[in-house]
Amino acid sequence: MNSAKIFKTGQLISISLLVALTPLTYWPMQNWLNLPVYELSFGLCVSLFLVNLIFPKLNLPQLAVRDGILLLFFLWLGYNALTIGVSGAAAPLLQMAVLLFVLAHTDFSTKQVELIVVSMLVGGTALALTGIYQHLYEPWHRLIPATLGNANLVSGFLTLLIPLSFSFWLHEGKNYRVFGVITTTILTLAMAFTYTRAGWLTAFVAMVGFALTKNKKLLIFVVLYLLIFGLTVQGVGSRLAQFSQAKAFLPVAQNQTKQANEVNSVQSRVNLWRFALHDFSRYPLTGIGIGNYRTRLTAYMQQNSGAAKKFLFGAEDVHNAYLDILVEAGLPGLLLLLGVLLLWLVPGACEILTQRGSPLQLGLLWGMLAYLAHNFTNILLLWVPTSCDFWVVLALLSVLRLEIKSGGVLS
Repeated sequence: MNSAKIFKTGQLISISLLVALTPLTYWPMQNWLNLPVYELSFGLCVSLFLVNLIFPKLNLPQLAVRDGILLLFFLWLGYNALTIGVSGAAAPLLQMAVLLFVLAHTDFSTKQVELIVVSMLVGGTALALTGIYQHLYEPWHRLIPATLGNANLVSGFLTLLIPLSFSFWLHEGKNYRVFGVITTTILTLAMAFTYTRAGWLTAFVAMVGFALTKNKKLLIFVVLYLLIFGLTVQGVGSRLAQFSQAKAFLPVAQNQTKQANEVNSVQSRVNLWRFALHDFSRYPLTGIGIGNYRTRLTAYMQQNSGAAKKFLFGAEDVHNAYLDILVEAGLPGLLLLLGVLLLWLVPGACEILTQRGSPLQLGLLWGMLAYLAHNFTNILLLWVPTSCDFWVVLALLSVLRLEIKSGGVLS
């Protein structure tokens, strides 16, 4: 085995560990899960890539326009964080930009891409099982946080994975098909227990979209899952309603806070967006600085009596990833983010949809589209445990696209 293969194998192992364990260990609900998997895997993957560029000979990657836009986005966020923002808040997006570049310029084979996706689904299934257990056997978890912060983050993460698991239903290998059915069932059940409308809608649309663009017969299974989904929500929901009457799900302090609020979740989000747009109107070019929205919102509620009633308990962020970038990084920041997403996603998406791509390609594509749609009501893109897998998927779609152009065959 030559040095290039050794480096690539090391990258494959590190990225597989990254996608499988980061959602489980980055925000642990138990102390024993507090492991630096993300930091070690990310550092190893990037280090091996850099060494491979110069050893045993200089081998610089060919750059394109999309790489230039990604670099500008990186530089703008870095400048914003160093001047008016918070470096710690900008770190996740900066690291994900580096990871996207590294993986997109690593020539993984189709089988290696498949292995990374399997690792991603194994980690996601473990997270989903944790959430299901919490929901059924820990009654104070009315809305499952699993190993993430809350049910909204869990549902956004699952919208990315459900279409990926669905794609394995059409795999040539029997074991892979069984794996796909099992993981899809577990992920869908966990999604039902999040009780998040955005998650339910985006996951359902993604599964329907996958079926329509690859095999319409799969629509039968989508409808079947929808029926099971509805029965599960109705049955478990009635049981949980009995618990809620005894106030078993939320601490007394949270219940009192919720009773003091005058808004529902939709009205709370609208008020958060209005506050963000007001700040953006004052600093449209530079933004208020990465990571400063939460501080400004907290100060506003402290300085204005009764303002807290406009927001639900725990509402401390914009609940819209694109609006968050707009208000904190200014209009240039949002335009650069959209430029990155468009240049890295749209060309591959057009080829996949017009040429009826492989099941794996379509799973990657519909998972990303569902995830990006979910970001209109949450800030999944800005947190490592909920964004890491997305940026890896975006890079893998690029890798598969190049493999097809070079004559590779997908299962």
